Amino acid sequence: MESKTVETNNRQVIEKVFEDFYLLIMKDPYMASFIKTHQGISNLVIAQSDYLYNALYSVDSTQVFADYKRLADIHWKIHLDETYLYKMIDYIQDQLIQKIRNQQIDLTARKVESVLNNIKQSTAYSYIFGSIEDTLSTLTPSTELSKIHIDWLIQLSHYLSSQHQWSEDTSTEESGMPITDFSLCRLGKKLSTIQFEITGHSNRSLQIKIEMLHKEIHDIGVLAINYFEKKDFTNALNMIRSLLRNTSILTSLLEQFDYHWKNKKTQILVGYIADKTHQGGLLNISSKSQDEHHQAIYDNIYQQITETIIEQLNNESATFAFTIKKHLYIYIDNKNTKHEVQ
Repeated sequence: MESKTVETNNRQVIEKVFEDFYLLIMKDPYMASFIKTHQGISNLVIAQSDYLYNALYSVDSTQVFADYKRLADIHWKIHLDETYLYKMIDYIQDQLIQKIRNQQIDLTARKVESVLNNIKQSTAYSYIFGSIEDTLSTLTPSTELSKIHIDWLIQLSHYLSSQHQWSEDTSTEESGMPITDFSLCRLGKKLSTIQFEITGHSNRSLQIKIEMLHKEIHDIGVLAINYFEKKDFTNALNMIRSLLRNTSILTSLLEQFDYHWKNKKTQILVGYIADKTHQGGLLNISSKSQDEHHQAIYDNIYQQITETIIEQLNNESATFAFTIKKHLYIYIDNKNTKHEVQ
């Protein structure tokens, strides 16, 4: 009988803490916008009280994390700012510890801190993947370089998903550790090629922004992975948010870079060649035929050959092949390559 009385008292204390909390947040216009009626408040108090009572007295930490992650998934879908959820968790924790000091509830401060921190971490965990998913759904990269970086972000997401049992990621994509060294990932290698140097010759300031931002994203990615692997999801979320903001900016810069190249190709090439002729060699392969009857055949063969040449050479770091008015040009940086032109 006494045990039942203690349980009832504990439940009532927790319920009173939530009642006070919801009365408090109704003064906040942002939070009040999510609660339409007084009955809604009553329902939330009952539901939240039951959830927390079970977390404090009935279930293990793994189950607490799973239960509150599902709740956080709902909060994410309605775009509830996690800082308000953190404030709620901190408020509940402070109030419960005060009740413990006043001997109003049968509980320890260590237990409260452990459970409430677990709840906060589950919220951050859910918001990490919600943030990544939202970013991936809003970004629509149209250039090769942008797509390469988005592929890296997807691999990062799959890797993080694979690290803990709470993941609901059923993707069959590669979930290995993404390349964290900015110079060794696919985009990093592209940014170190002669092709990138030439195409951005007249817009070096944009190149520098891209290179620096790309490095910063990888540096932040390393921190995000480290926090995540340590199950410090609140700090991991902060890193992921920063990484995603920079990714959006980087994608935009890469799109600008491609647009600039496509619209000023001739001027860029002429300027680069004028500045760098003493450093390398430039070849010109023409598609002109003396026999007009066979010009269509020559054009077709020429197109196939040039496409093959461009695809192969542009995978090298020190060569860049391009066409202007049915002429194929190949630039070779003799300082950095062992390839010879026959």
